[in-house]
Amino acid sequence: NMVQGSYYGINLVWTSHDTISNNTANSNGTFSNSAGIKLDTSFYITITGNTTDSNLHGIYLLSSSNNNITANSLRSNGYSSGNGSGITLFMSAFNTISGNVIAQNSVGIAVDSSSSLLISNNSFTSNRVVSLALDSSSNVVAVQNTFDSITTGPLANPAHIFLHCLKQLRHWRL
Repeated sequence: NMVQGSYYGINLVWTSHDTISNNTANSNGTFSNSAGIKLDTSFYITITGNTTDSNLHGIYLLSSSNNNITANSLRSNGYSSGNGSGITLFMSAFNTISGNVIAQNSVGIAVDSSSSLLISNNSFTSNRVVSLALDSSSNVVAVQNTFDSITTGPLANPAHIFLHCLKQLRHWRL
């Protein structure tokens, strides 16, 4: 399936035990929390094998828990505006982000006010501002991720990882 040109490409609200797989979500929304794929208060969702390109956020989880985001390609999300990200988690817990290609986004993965996360085996390449941003979050395990170059320019930050107000960061092995 291909979804493009809408506010949300794929949007699940108050759902559980679903799978979103093998979709392409391009050029969906540039306002607020619009995204190629969005979960809002959703649980036990598997997001796998999808491609997101040129959305404000590639994948956005809001108040969503126990989800798996694996083997997706997230490219050029939020890139032109300097806002947005490949993957954003806000107020979400017990999620796994693994095996994704996260390239040329404004921010690779942005985590805010979230907890109990596993971020592993992702490939970060040429994200514009920062590859992994963790803010006001706890119990984050980040292991075996690879980081390549960061794009330079007026919004560029020459760091792969941004940490702010973390309560607990465990097993920090890149």
